Amino acid sequence: REWRQGIRYTNQIIGYLGILSFGDTGEITGMVHPEFRNQGYGKGLLENSIFELRKQGAKKIFLQVVTENENALGLYLNTGFIIDSCMEYYQI
Repeated sequence: REWRQGIRYTNQIIGYLGILSFGDTGEITGMVHPEFRNQGYGKGLLENSIFELRKQGAKKIFLQVVTENENALGLYLNTGFIIDSCMEYYQI
């Protein structure tokens, strides 16, 4: 099951989060526009996503973040997520 949520600020979409649930596992994806980071928008989206996934029966929730994105990584760690694995990606 999929679910998406966005945030608007003066008719501009400044962030979104999407969830996907399958069985007792959920996945969160999303971002907040750089100009609007560190203002609580991401935290609100994340909390809503966790709530929705728990409501759908998710016992385990995962997400991905670029390790250099220290603000997002800090948010996720402070929300109770743990680092389970790291992957390397190649850019072209």
